[in-house]
Amino acid sequence: MQGTYLIITIIIYLLICVIWAFFRGASRSKLRLIMVFCSAVAAYLGTLLIKAFASSDKILARINELAADIGFDVLEKFAQFSPSLEEILLKSGTAIAAPAIFLMLFLAFSIGTWIIYFILTLVLFPLFRRSEEKKMFRKLRASINGLLQGAIVVIVFMLPITCYLEMAPIVADKAIQSDTELSDDIILTKVKDEIDGFNSSLTVNTFRSCGGSWLYEQLTSFSIGQGENKTTVCITDEVGALFDFVNGIAGLSGKDITEYSEHEADLILGLGESFSDSKLLATATSDLVYNMTSAWKNGETFAGISEPSVGEMLDPMFDKLITVFNESSQDTEKLSEDIITVSKLVSTLSRYGVLANTSNTEALTKVLSESNAVTEISDILSENERMKVILTDLTDLSVDLLAKSLGVPEENTEMYNDMLSAIAGSLTDTRDIDPDTRKELVKVVVKDELVHAGINVEDDYIIRLTDTLIENYGDFDGEITPAFIAQFYTVYTNMQSK
Repeated sequence: MQGTYLIITIIIYLLICVIWAFFRGASRSKLRLIMVFCSAVAAYLGTLLIKAFASSDKILARINELAADIGFDVLEKFAQFSPSLEEILLKSGTAIAAPAIFLMLFLAFSIGTWIIYFILTLVLFPLFRRSEEKKMFRKLRASINGLLQGAIVVIVFMLPITCYLEMAPIVADKAIQSDTELSDDIILTKVKDEIDGFNSSLTVNTFRSCGGSWLYEQLTSFSIGQGENKTTVCITDEVGALFDFVNGIAGLSGKDITEYSEHEADLILGLGESFSDSKLLATATSDLVYNMTSAWKNGETFAGISEPSVGEMLDPMFDKLITVFNESSQDTEKLSEDIITVSKLVSTLSRYGVLANTSNTEALTKVLSESNAVTEISDILSENERMKVILTDLTDLSVDLLAKSLGVPEENTEMYNDMLSAIAGSLTDTRDIDPDTRKELVKVVVKDELVHAGINVEDDYIIRLTDTLIENYGDFDGEITPAFIAQFYTVYTNMQSK
């Protein structure tokens, strides 16, 4: 329905242009056509110039005002430490505004040329009158001129409409998902339905297919980076990722990491996904991450923010994360991969309540030893070569927690680690042996190591534990991982409860 109204409006406008030009005559309509065409070209070039030479101070000041209005004034603080972020904020703002600027410039030039046209027609009126008296078919040519003039105006007006229509559903979806006080799901859903109607209309799709998309992509595109790292991005492709990023940061700001729950876990995952969908974000945060991690490595604050603590047991891992990010921050591809990995990691820690129990050793022990948290964390870190360095600390932590949960004295945790190493070694050494013999050999090692560690269990348990370990770690490479430790504990506790 929306598309029908739009096409009827366009047809009526074009008919008015044709009729008006018919009575105005070929010479005057041709003159006006030339002026309208020049106005459109001048508006297009003027928009490109504004994009290239816009005042960063004025635009950034306005962006910072808007950010402060929604409680996101930290943006201004961070931009001071990241030239890339400041540049991208400026270019993103002008790219979003470019279609509207194009329309406003066209209107301004059209008004100016109309005045010139009015003066010229008064001066040249006798000449126009004589030329129009020669042949009536010039009236038909005038009608064509009027149609072309109307088409130019329609294109100019349709350009920002279709551009913003393309971005609007994405923004509406993100706003609905954001679950903030600023969003009214019912109203936004109705608005989105109306927008979707326009987007799916024949008129809008035809305009985009006939060059409209190319035109507004030229206006909303800009380059970032330098040299070989220079790349061109289109804001219409980035708006969803940027909205996810801002929404995630805004949702997490002001909340202590120990208070993160399922909702924060979803926001963190959204942050990671926004980096996988965006060319801008890694570049925007590259300098920021480098300066932040450099300051924290040196024991300094960054923008007044001290290095956060995630608890005595997890801080060593966090320190290594800082080092990893400091090294990868100058490579946007690696930085994106690391941010995605950490978003999954923090989301998992939040979902299992690990972060909420960092100051409670007993509760943390219970969470890590009686859930799949350690296994999931290990799998996430193993997917990223740079993050594997954290597995060593996680392994040591897993051994300590597992030992405590099984009642092993703290001074015996090294012996307990040796036990796990011996069992893992037996799984590796027997990989090429026939299944029955392998099972017997591993079973002997498992039993001996458990007895040596002071853990007395029945033979039936030894058999089931051996079967499970062989089933899950048939091609084990001998490396003790948190996932292996967690699996061992899961099997052990399951057997004990039967």
